[in-house]
Amino acid sequence: MIHGPMIIFAFGVPTAVTDLNVLAGAWNPQDYILTQGFQRERDGPIYRQLEAADIGALTGEWALPDGTFTLYRNTAAELLAATTEMFNTTTDCVAWRPPPAYMPRLPRPNGILMPLKTNRPRDLLIPPSRR
Repeated sequence: MIHGPMIIFAFGVPTAVTDLNVLAGAWNPQDYILTQGFQRERDGPIYRQLEAADIGALTGEWALPDGTFTLYRNTAAELLAATTEMFNTTTDCVAWRPPPAYMPRLPRPNGILMPLKTNRPRDLLIPPSRR
């Protein structure tokens, strides 16, 4: 998971954000969210990714009445798969970051529009190569 200022998203760099327990942390269409596993009951199923989103586990409103549930961090295999996915996604830089049609001279129009868009589409839970 990325900690600290996430300026990387402002530049449109495809990013995998891992070990999340909420649907947040990704901004661009080519980003990828890898969630933790969610389990309500001791012997119950562990939900990840789209299953977790479908049952509401990524909204923070999914806990048992006493507020309990168990989280399972990403495994080494899941992190390796996310790394491979992002490596394959970013192999061809021009595909995800086309060169600008026009490069202005100074002063350049650098800036960030506020407020930032905060709704994350559900498809960011699917690896970019499978969308």
